[in-house]
Amino acid sequence: MGHPSPIMPSKEATDSQYLNAVKLLLTRITRSQSVYALIATHNRESVEATLDCIAKLGLKPEDSRVCFAQIMGLCDNVGHALGDAGYNANKLVRTRMLASARL
Repeated sequence: MGHPSPIMPSKEATDSQYLNAVKLLLTRITRSQSVYALIATHNRESVEATLDCIAKLGLKPEDSRVCFAQIMGLCDNVGHALGDAGYNANKLVRTRMLASARL
């Protein structure tokens, strides 16, 4: 269709692009009170790189404009550690309705 493929050629390229997007958002947060970021990742290295960026930019852990989110049950230790350190950490709790149950 005349557009380059948005699919990254490797996991490393995907991680790099993700971190570039996170850095862009966090930098914009330092320049505007109306920019917010939800960092949704289960990748420990991405979380650590994000925390480094937050520190370098002088953002505080409790800044409500930066939140982390993960699906409950996936790398819960990372989310709990973020919360314990004062960051806004959220867990998505998946639910579904059961129309009927068969035993």
